[in-house]
Amino acid sequence: MFKILLPSLLTPIVFLSTLFSQPAFSHGAHYEVQLKSELQVNTDDLISSVGMIWVYDPIVSANMLKDDSDLKKLEESIHSNLERFKFFTKITADDKALAIGKAQNFKLEETKDGDVINLQISFTLPFATPPKLNSVKKIDFDYADPTATAILYYENPQDLSLGFGLKDKCKTNLTEKPSFKEGEFPQIVTISCN
Repeated sequence: MFKILLPSLLTPIVFLSTLFSQPAFSHGAHYEVQLKSELQVNTDDLISSVGMIWVYDPIVSANMLKDDSDLKKLEESIHSNLERFKFFTKITADDKALAIGKAQNFKLEETKDGDVINLQISFTLPFATPPKLNSVKKIDFDYADPTATAILYYENPQDLSLGFGLKDKCKTNLTEKPSFKEGEFPQIVTISCN
């Protein structure tokens, strides 16, 4: 989706810096994270959480592994950093922010496609006060990196899915923003429910 121009070194503690660029950015270091999400409903018909998979681009993955090849230590560092920044995630239900609890089932893995290695994290973000499914008309997803280095995006509309109980009542809409500032999410994601 985005054109990668030049890599740099990366440390696990400050894993938010590698050199990437795209025309919408005038300066700075950037890297890509491809998102996959599933909004989930529990057995009480509460919109309870969002399951996430983040795939880091190959260059930042290689730099992170070069600085710390111990996946367990790297996982702890990434988890700690992302938690500090609230996983760059803001989800609203009918324009009211949903408070997100502590991430659950956080896991770092290496994925390979031929010679290409990507780091992938998976986790679940539970909502502190889950709303009732039939009380919500609109849910918006937004991802903002306050360090202005990560470019988080959905490659395909299918990468934002609806769990059991949501598919019949809601539909997703993913559109590209014509422009965006550094650290902003380059897309608009809305889930409309009836």
